[in-house]
Amino acid sequence: MKFVCTQENLRYGVSLVSKLPSRSVGLPILNNVMLEVVGGVLKVSSTNLEIGVITEIRGKSESDGSFTVDAKVFSDYVSMLPGGNVTLELVKGQLKVECGNFSTKIRGQSSDEFPIIPRVATQKTASVDSSALKECLSKTMFSVSLDSMRPEITGVLMSGSGKKVVMVATDSYRLSECALMLSEGEYSGKCIIPLRALSELDRALSGDDVADMYVDENQIMFVVGQTIIISKLIEGEYPDHTQIIPKSFSTVAEVGKNDLMQATRAASLFARSGIYDISLKFGEKKGVVEVGTSNVQVGEQETRLDADISGSPLTVVFNYKYLLDGLQSFVGDIVVFKMDSSTTPVVMKSDKDKEYLYMIMPIKQ
Repeated sequence: MKFVCTQENLRYGVSLVSKLPSRSVGLPILNNVMLEVVGGVLKVSSTNLEIGVITEIRGKSESDGSFTVDAKVFSDYVSMLPGGNVTLELVKGQLKVECGNFSTKIRGQSSDEFPIIPRVATQKTASVDSSALKECLSKTMFSVSLDSMRPEITGVLMSGSGKKVVMVATDSYRLSECALMLSEGEYSGKCIIPLRALSELDRALSGDDVADMYVDENQIMFVVGQTIIISKLIEGEYPDHTQIIPKSFSTVAEVGKNDLMQATRAASLFARSGIYDISLKFGEKKGVVEVGTSNVQVGEQETRLDADISGSPLTVVFNYKYLLDGLQSFVGDIVVFKMDSSTTPVVMKSDKDKEYLYMIMPIKQ
């Protein structure tokens, strides 16, 4: 095995696959990435048995072959190499890496022990614009639950009806819902995609690429440029989120996003540790939302912001971390709050994005 390519291409390709491997005591080879030279292309792949990532790097091949090396060691070393051509060569059971004045040999394992990454056995389901998909992921992934006791909400629900796809994430305390249109093909159905798989996909999405999507009963595969992400789907029934999104509201308020973020951060300094509570008083004073909190050990803080408020005056207590997450995910300058009471879910939307909503449960006093 001998292959030559630019340091820039190698660094980028390795960076796409090197984050997935984890320290596995039971199966040490899962700590590695596999390097396979075939037909003038270097294929770099990694897997944790649930998810697989494969990317191709163009270059000059002098001989085919394959080998596996520690993902972190290889990635860190390649990132430190100077610009120019890098030569990878398998010599006496070690990977020899040469670039300019740099030369090293990395011990590894035979590729015969590396798990086979299965492909999704189906035709392409649909395609979606990479930038639109990346934006949708940024608006949903942060709401995914990390509680392994409820595996069905540790991923993002993707449901489709023809050309439109809706992605939903929740951890029971807040919920994100984002819709996007497919650029090619259609998808009708539902599946739950693991958060880790979407994190790998998000890393691969860039520029004006199109992401091709392949879905079968148990797996999903995304193809972005020269990179493939394959993942098992999460089994189980996702909660019917449509039943918990309020349809009627007693209070609606429009507030400047940046001013509210600044006021929220100021109030957060005085929030109670572990509770993270701040209060938003809508309309107690006409045309004003008061953002503040008090803590007997630290003190109190309040900021008054101009707002366009209709309906009944209302005070709602939020977890400031969840509130900031939502505010940071919105485009546009205005955030719209739609509320019915101090104990029911609050819907937040942007004046510039009708296809996205963020819902947060208030803290009950």
